[in-house]
Amino acid sequence: LPMAEAFHWDKAFEGVILSAFFAGYAATQVLGGSLADRYGGKFVLTSGVFLWSLFTVLTPGAAAAGTVPLLAARVLLGVGEGVAFPSIHSMIARNVPTSKRSTAVGIITAASYAGTALAFGVSPLLISHINWQWVFYLFGGSALLWLPFWLPLNVLKDIPEDNAAAAAAAGGDG
Repeated sequence: LPMAEAFHWDKAFEGVILSAFFAGYAATQVLGGSLADRYGGKFVLTSGVFLWSLFTVLTPGAAAAGTVPLLAARVLLGVGEGVAFPSIHSMIARNVPTSKRSTAVGIITAASYAGTALAFGVSPLLISHINWQWVFYLFGGSALLWLPFWLPLNVLKDIPEDNAAAAAAAGGDG
């Protein structure tokens, strides 16, 4: 990896850096779901995207600053990404009819893997034509392109048909 070469990291240290991301990611899975239940998936996802985008952009500078800033940036990047799927699932539960939820989860999951494949395909081109730092700047900054489309979307609190079904099951009239 060009970044590892630039800072003279061995494979063991590369593993520590990669693990730092997953420590933050794993630590926020349950927390992300709880926060999404309490504050809504849209708010939690937006906050997570902001956090992971910020720390993606800051990663090259953190690496230049030393081990502790880099590990902190990687953990915080993981914290931001860790809330994504729980918040998305919360929004699916509130916005997608029960009969379509599995399909919605499948689409979201496939899109996340397609995005990862695209990033893995584009990153070497960016590195060879610009430099490795720009991979972080462009991917981190891409959230700015997403936000104008995302923020105006109306995300429901609950699905009316599910409320009616729950009320009918409880003996109410919905």
